[in-house]
Amino acid sequence: MQYDLHCHTTASDGRLSPDELADAVELLELDLFSLTDHDTIDGYLALKQAGRLGVVKQWVSGIEFSCVALKQTIHIVGLDFDETKPAFIQALKEQAGRRLQRGEVIHQRLLKEGLPDVYKEALAFAGSAESLGRPHFARALVDAGACATEQRAFDRWLGNGKIGDVKLHWPELAEVVSWINDAGGVAVLAHPLRYKMTFSKLRQLIDLFDKAGGEGVEVVGQQAAADKLKHLVRTVKAHNLAASGGSDFHDPNWHWAPLGRVNALPDELDPIWSRFKRTVVAG
Repeated sequence: MQYDLHCHTTASDGRLSPDELADAVELLELDLFSLTDHDTIDGYLALKQAGRLGVVKQWVSGIEFSCVALKQTIHIVGLDFDETKPAFIQALKEQAGRRLQRGEVIHQRLLKEGLPDVYKEALAFAGSAESLGRPHFARALVDAGACATEQRAFDRWLGNGKIGDVKLHWPELAEVVSWINDAGGVAVLAHPLRYKMTFSKLRQLIDLFDKAGGEGVEVVGQQAAADKLKHLVRTVKAHNLAASGGSDFHDPNWHWAPLGRVNALPDELDPIWSRFKRTVVAG
C-alpha cells in the first residue's frame, strides 16, 4: 500500500496550492491519500468540485483539527468523514473564528516583544484571517529581517511553549473527536512524539484520546529514536488503536517531510483504513 494520510496546502499553511498538490500527487501513483489542512476543508472541496480526486486510486476526506489536552496544543487528524453534516460544518465555522481570534493574539504578543508589525504580511501568506497560523507569522518575520529562518522564528517565538503558542481559543480534545465521530469519520492522534512528552504523559494522552472515542495514532512519518517508536507502538497496541501515517508535507523544500514517502505500517497494528466506515472516492 502506497499512501499518505497527512499533508497541507495553501488552504492552511502549506506552500503548494491544492491544484499544485494534486499535480504532485498524481506523479506518485499512490493507492490512498488524504489532504489534511489545518481546521479547514476548503482545499479538499476545491479539488473535489474540480474533479481532481481521481489522481490517486482512493482519496479519503481529511482535516487536521487543533485542540487542547493536558494543557498543551494537540492536533487531531480526521479521516473519512461526511463533510456535509450540519454539525461538522458548524464546527468548521467555529474553528475559523477561533483561528481569527488566535491570529490577533499572536500579533499582539509579538508586538509586545518588540518585533516588527508583520500582521498584514502574515495575512497575505495565509490568504485569509481564518487560515492564519504560526507558519505564516514565521515567514513574515523572516521577510522582515527579524529572524534568519522560519525554524529560528519557531525556536525563539512561535514554537510550543513560546509566546506565539496560543492555546486559549482551542476546544478540548474530546470535543474535536466527537465532531469527527459524529460525521462518520475516524479520529487520529497526529504526530504524538512531536509533543516532546515523557512516556508517562504520552500514555496519559493516548488513554485520554482512546476514552474520547479516538481510533488511530500516527506511528509512521515522524522522525524519532527507535526506542521511542517501539514504546509508541506498544502503547497503541495496548489500547487496540489502529496505526496511521503521513508525511505531514508542507513544502517541497522540506527534505525531511517529502510528499508521499511514508513507510509501511507496523504488522502488529491494524491499518487505519480498516476502520473507515464510508466509501472513499475511487480514481
